Amino acid sequence: MAIPDEPAWFVAEDGTLDIMKLIKGFIRFWQRNGEVLLRGMPYHEAAPHLVFMAYLQRIINSGGSIEREFAIGTGRADLVIDFKGRQDVIELKLLRGTYTRPEGVEQVARYATRLNRDCGYLVIFDPTQKRPWEERGQLTTESCENVTIIVLEA
Repeated sequence: MAIPDEPAWFVAEDGTLDIMKLIKGFIRFWQRNGEVLLRGMPYHEAAPHLVFMAYLQRIINSGGSIEREFAIGTGRADLVIDFKGRQDVIELKLLRGTYTRPEGVEQVARYATRLNRDCGYLVIFDPTQKRPWEERGQLTTESCENVTIIVLEA
């Protein structure tokens, strides 16, 4: 299945990547295609992460790079995007319980701080598939250690 979004749509006026546009583009893609894509993948635990990374790679190929399992201090960020010299951190999680979100928020805040960023991104996939696909993609904002964390519940 192709990812139709054009990378140029996600570039801000200053030449950096508009991460919020990227996340909103992924939400549309995920709501339309996620169920079908997951059905065909043998590794259901890793499948949402692989779909997100494929979408991200399509966009980033236009002028940036993605580091996976990027060493930051004593931890490893799932994804660090370097686009036109600016680094952004995205952490991917599967919803495992009430601790997933708060632990993920703290983790992203630590990584963003180490990268001298005041914003980071947390994507939490719900593997139970109880929520209808059209309702997936809730965006909320949290603050932790003076860092704004954008949380996507997919």
